[in-house]
Order: sequence, then structure tokens, then C-alpha cells
Amino acid sequence: MEKMEREGLKVDWETQHYMDLPEMKIYEAVEEADSRFCNCFHYTSMEKFWSMVGSDLMYARNVCFSNDSEEYKLGKRIIDKLLKFSNEENQDLYMICFCTERDLLSQWREYGKGGVCLGFDLSGEDYYTILNNAQTEKKNTGNSAFKGFEKYAIPEHAGYGESKCIYLYAKLLKVFYIGKKYKKIKKKYKMIDQRLVSSELHRDKYMRYMIPYIKHEGFREEAEARLVFNIEPENMEYQVNYLEEDGIKKPYIKVEFGEIEEKQADDCEIIADHIEEFSAEFGREIQKINKILNINISVRTVNKHSRGQIIIGCSAKQKEIFERIDHLVQSWNFKKTDKKIKVWCKGHLPIREITIGPSLNKKEIKEGILHYIQNVYWLKYVDVRCTDIPYRDKRIRME
Repeated sequence: MEKMEREGLKVDWETQHYMDLPEMKIYEAVEEADSRFCNCFHYTSMEKFWSMVGSDLMYARNVCFSNDSEEYKLGKRIIDKLLKFSNEENQDLYMICFCTERDLLSQWREYGKGGVCLGFDLSGEDYYTILNNAQTEKKNTGNSAFKGFEKYAIPEHAGYGESKCIYLYAKLLKVFYIGKKYKKIKKKYKMIDQRLVSSELHRDKYMRYMIPYIKHEGFREEAEARLVFNIEPENMEYQVNYLEEDGIKKPYIKVEFGEIEEKQADDCEIIADHIEEFSAEFGREIQKINKILNINISVRTVNKHSRGQIIIGCSAKQKEIFERIDHLVQSWNFKKTDKKIKVWCKGHLPIREITIGPSLNKKEIKEGILHYIQNVYWLKYVDVRCTDIPYRDKRIRME
């Protein structure tokens, strides 16, 4: 993605969500975690978990088809009332839901029965790639203009034989829990109305971006936050998939982390976070990797989280870089058990921990996951644990 396009996506999103007016505090972003490697959590079934890590992407479902059928209607009804008119032309919005609390019983009951809670670090994630649906990918296959980009390129947007992928910018935002009087939304509307009185069209349009973040206060315990993506009408036929449930075709999109061009690049940026004692050995190893792999690696040193981690940026040679750094870090961790370092890889699902939920066979599930992630390089340093919440066996035992 070109630098101007990248900046344009960010500016557009921040303007639509009033992030360019921080003093207004319209939305609340999920902050970075200080002591943990993750800042949000996603509860899901074992079936969806294996599908997710196997494909290295997530599904974002259309906001009109959330688990709570009244949810979108509630937000739309409130915004329509504030704007004093109803807009039947709905935006095509898709969301991935997270929780800001780990190991929460209500979340296990609702979303993760017999499943897992995935700890994500979304603090460094901004840009996402939206994949094509199966029909578009099939049409692209065999077309030389899309070679290597079959899953990503949009035909109508590709010119002069160069592929054009669809990237979106988004940040994780907390939902608004509101009651009958929805005072919080009224207050935010008033702030927007006073500030943007000369731009009524934009005000009304941007107010509608609030709809997916509005939820009834009865669900406050869920402590929910959401990533929301807006698919433009001209791209819907290429990117929207449908999952049939109970005779209903439910639309969703496939979301990949990072940008495909970066993943095919020769250069690589590595972030070294709080690895001061390890830095000398690490620096020498980077020099060796540069020569052996014939690649330009730049290292950016930060000290933000009081935790040792190395984040390998997107690159065509990311796996080879990881394998060489991994060998060095494993030796270090064996000697320095109190100052262990983790290694992560950009451009993949930013999972940092996996908690197995209450179940009869949670220890067996844990062993299976541990065995699996050792063979997937970007998951290798993920922590796997079992919940302390006891499993309630509802089976009736006959005396």
C-alpha cells in the first residue's frame, strides 16, 4: 500500500470517529496492556478456534446479524430519533467482537462453551486486508495480472496489470452501554452537533457509525469492544461471503492482519522491546542474518511495557528470520528463567495467550494445542493455560 493511501485511510477513519478531536472523547479506545502481552480477549468454540488458526484470519459478521437480533435495531432506533429521520439505506458494516476481561464466566457460558479464550494484542494493529470471496478468487486464478494476489485483488480496481488490494484501517473501540434514556449518546450527539453545526451532512453520516457500538446496559458485564469495518457498495460483490444458518444467508467478510505487499517485501523491521541485557547478542545475530539471507533488517528499540519481546515485521523471509532469532532466544530463556523473552510475528493473528475453558477434558485439549503451536512458527511463544473456573457437569447421575 502506498504511503499516501495508508495515511488517507487513517485520516478518514479518525475523522469519521472523531479521533481527530480528542478533547471531545466521543469514542473510547482499548488501551495497551502494561504488564500483559494482550489487551483484549475473544471467546470462541474449539471448531472456530481451529478454523481461525488454520486459516490465519478472522471472520467479521454483518452488524445486522449479531447474536442479539435486537442489538442493531436498538442503535439504529436511537440514532434515527436523535437525527429526527430514518435512513433506510444502511451502511454495510462488519464487526469482530472482543472482551476487555479474561476468563469471564458469563463469556464462557455465552460464547465459549467447551472452547477457548484467546488473548490478543491489538495495540499495534491498524491496517487490515479484506479477502475476496470464493467466486472472485476463482475468477482471478489463471489471470497473469493477479498472480500471487488471487485472494486479494479486486478486478475493477486493477489497472495496467497491477493488483489493487482492499485495505481498511480500524482501531478497537469500546461499546456504549445505554439505558432507556440513553443519556451518554445524547451527550455525545450534543457535542458533535455544536462542533459540526456547519457540516450537518457529515454529522448525520458519522453519527451512524456509532450504531454498531450501541448496546443495552443489561449486557454491561460483557465488557465488550469491537473492530468494525465498512465495505463500500462497489466492493460488496467481490468480498462479501454468506453463511447459511437456519435457512438464513448471513453475510460476513474475511479479515487478514497486515498488508500483502509488506508480506512479500524483501526488507524487514524488527521491534526490540525491553531486551536491554540481550541486545548485544541480538545485534550480532541480526548482522549475521543480514548477510546470510541477503536482506535489509532494521531494528527499532523501544522500552514500553517492562516485558521482553521481539516483534518481527512482515517480510517474504519472515519465517527464516524467526527461526534464527528463535534459536538464540531459546538459549537465552533456558539460562535466564526470570527474564524470558517472547518472539512475535506481524501479519498474523496477534494471539498472545490461549485459555481453555471449563470442560471435562481441558487438560487433553491443552496438550493438543501445545503440540500444534510448536509447529506453527508465529504461534510458538503463545502461553496456553486452563481456566481455574470449575466445570459444572449437568449430567444427571442415577443412584
